[in-house]
Amino acid sequence: MTGDEASADEGPTTVPVTLYTRENCSLCVIARETIESVAADLDPVTVDIDEIDVDTDPELADEYGERVP
Repeated sequence: MTGDEASADEGPTTVPVTLYTRENCSLCVIARETIESVAADLDPVTVDIDEIDVDTDPELADEYGERVP
């Protein structure tokens, strides 16, 4: 059995996706909607979105600055 066949027999797969956002960010909303739209077509894969607001973490805010999304 190949790796692909083994995966198909195991049922749905959940893929974690981290989305770095900030408050009042229209591009962040579009990014989330795009991820959700693509994920809807990935049967039997489920996408688990972990949304992180970079402005609530000083280290992340420092690292990303204005480069979010």
